[in-house]
Amino acid sequence: SKMITIRSPIQIRNHFSIPLNIFEEGRCLGTASPENEFNIPLSSYRSVLSLQPLPSENGGDSEYDMCEGITFDEIMKKVDSLLQRKCQSVRSTNHSLIINIVPVKDTLTSSLCAEDQWDFPYVVHLWPSVLLRNLLPYQITYSVEGSGNKYETLQEGCSSQIHNAVLDQTKLDLQLLNYLDQNWKSEYHIKSNQP
Repeated sequence: SKMITIRSPIQIRNHFSIPLNIFEEGRCLGTASPENEFNIPLSSYRSVLSLQPLPSENGGDSEYDMCEGITFDEIMKKVDSLLQRKCQSVRSTNHSLIINIVPVKDTLTSSLCAEDQWDFPYVVHLWPSVLLRNLLPYQITYSVEGSGNKYETLQEGCSSQIHNAVLDQTKLDLQLLNYLDQNWKSEYHIKSNQP
């Protein structure tokens, strides 16, 4: 059997490991769950849309402000291009969450859209700045410069998203633990021209 979906011209795909609230001019439309889709309501897709990471699970206010908005016109003009938005931390001016936005035309559209002057549908992908993958058979620890030497552990074969990395600015302190009975340290500069 076939499934037919009717939706507005904007669908959000959240590739973050954290949920993001989606706002229309300050009013929450809903939540884009991790690795899931969220369809912008038909009445809202031409409005200014903003994103904000969901407050932590233990309740309270969000750690981040809403990012600068994005419009449908901007999405149409920037197809297959990278847009970035920054959600500033409410606790520190040095800390922010970077959202990489990549709009693509939806491939499941008919040629009637162009002839009848309908809006083409778009899928707007939301990506974190950096995905750190540990392909070594050993655990590593890492710390983002400016995080107060707070180290996170990454097990062998696992990945971690680094939400606050700014390309060409952020440095990672990496440690390889218990390799040849030693801990190895390295500093890594995250560059935009690296694959």
